[in-house]
Order: sequence, then C-alpha cells, then structure tokens
Amino acid sequence: MPLKGFTINIVMERPLCSTCRGNLAAVNYKVGDKTYYRKICAACSRKVRHTKEMPGWTKTGYKKKLLCERCNFKAKTPQQIFVYYIDGNLKNNTWTNLRCVCANCRIELNQGKTTWRESPLVADY
Repeated sequence: MPLKGFTINIVMERPLCSTCRGNLAAVNYKVGDKTYYRKICAACSRKVRHTKEMPGWTKTGYKKKLLCERCNFKAKTPQQIFVYYIDGNLKNNTWTNLRCVCANCRIELNQGKTTWRESPLVADY
C-alpha cells in the first residue's frame, strides 16, 4: 500500500538499451568513480556477435560451382572452392564478374599480380 504524501525520486544513471529498450545498458569500463556504459545491453550484444553477414554474391543468387573456372578441377566439397571477383570490386556482384576458383589456383592468384580479389569467407549454404 503506497504512503500518502511521499514521493520517491529515482535517478537512473544507467541508460536503457538503444536496441531493445527493455534492459539496462551493459557496463563498458570504469575510471575512478565514473562508470561508462555501452549503448546496448549484454543480450543484444550477444545477438549482434552471432549474426553473420552474407557476402553480396549469395544475395544475388550466385551459387558456388564444384568446378574451378581456371583449371577445371572438379571439387568433391564446396569448401575446396572459393569465389573471386575478377575486377577486384567486392560490390560488383554481377555473375560475369564472379569466378569459382580451387584452393590451388587461389594460392597462385594470391601470389601473382592480378586484379582478382577473394570474396569474404562465409559458411556454405
């Protein structure tokens, strides 16, 4: 039962999570008596850490082939094949710019002077 005539002033020093607005923000670090907080709570921080960004070539529908387009090596698993961008621009996801390359050709391309750039690594779908 609340008491009449009394008011309670609560000063919240710790901000709410900017993402979920339900939990308190996580503590980032302390210097002396002052505490610095993150913008998001620990739960939202864990969610962000576990989300993997897909590379652009998967978003456009390009699928890894099990055949190297440089030496015609037939791979048994998709882990043996890597996607390369011919012009070196990782934002140019046209299918004519993408090539599947085996692990052997990947080593040759990384040592040679070519414009080809490897796509960011991602789990196979």
